[in-house]
Amino acid sequence: MNSKVLKKAGIIALGVVGLLAGCGNTDTADSNGGNGEETYKIGIVQIAEHPSLDDARNGFTDQLESEGVTADIEYQNAQGETATAQSIIGNFIDSGVDMIYAIGTPVAQTAKQMTTDTEIPVLFSAVTDPVGSEIVESLETPGGNITGTTDATPVKDQLALLPEIDDSIKKVGIVYNTSEANSEVQVKDAEKAADELGLTIEAIGVNNVNDMSQAIDTALAKSDALYNITDNLVASSLGVISDKALAAKKIVLQAYIDETDKANGILICNGFSYTDLGKQTGSMAKEILVDGKDAGSISVGRVTETTNVVRQNVLDTLGLDASKEPFKDAQLID
Repeated sequence: MNSKVLKKAGIIALGVVGLLAGCGNTDTADSNGGNGEETYKIGIVQIAEHPSLDDARNGFTDQLESEGVTADIEYQNAQGETATAQSIIGNFIDSGVDMIYAIGTPVAQTAKQMTTDTEIPVLFSAVTDPVGSEIVESLETPGGNITGTTDATPVKDQLALLPEIDDSIKKVGIVYNTSEANSEVQVKDAEKAADELGLTIEAIGVNNVNDMSQAIDTALAKSDALYNITDNLVASSLGVISDKALAAKKIVLQAYIDETDKANGILICNGFSYTDLGKQTGSMAKEILVDGKDAGSISVGRVTETTNVVRQNVLDTLGLDASKEPFKDAQLID
């Protein structure tokens, strides 16, 4: 996902000090705490720029502040490139950070690999399958120097929404990145859940953004509705998916909440707050840095409460019955 390099610095009293964004720069906000408390140096690396991932980062820094943790934070974006992530993490290690916060599976995997022989604790977030990705030994006891929060979604519950909206839906299309381990896991979970629900999954795999447009056309042609999983490549093409699905008058169910204009053709998003996910990870940081707990002894966390967000314009365009169960108590947006 191509992203603009972010670069900003700020000081938050008694909390997060300095939030820097950028790729290739290692400028770091300067803080001595100002109150006699210890200041912890935290490096944040994010796989790409995306609203959900940004929320996980901001929730983390907000929680540090609310927990009274004084931190000198350096944030860098890997721009979707593993090689860039390796360089960023290497710089964090060389600069002697007290902790690394890795947002997204590829950077979490890289952070774990590069810190195995160090004493630097690693926290991750927005990782769908920490065990399958070989980031942790188990969710209950991660082991090593790493733990964090997973954004695994309730796939069966989500897919069950589609026939509740329209009982003629039998085939569900999924476009996914074949190079992303989390995406492979989600497709397998979806296929298992679909079989139990009497649905069929039409999975279309791609490995670069240039193939997305054709893959979306194929998925729409072969299915009655689309299911957007948490996939960085898919997220980068959200505007294309949204426009094509609306033009084809096909329902799109998304496994995470996105209220941006790029998603204005998506009927329903079912998900949780990535801000809350980041806050949960921030509390873990306090346990490790201030309370002295070993990262590997803290169970992987998750947010279990999901919400339906429904776009009124798509509901009207598709001529759907607004009294159907998935729309009750849903958050309606334009």
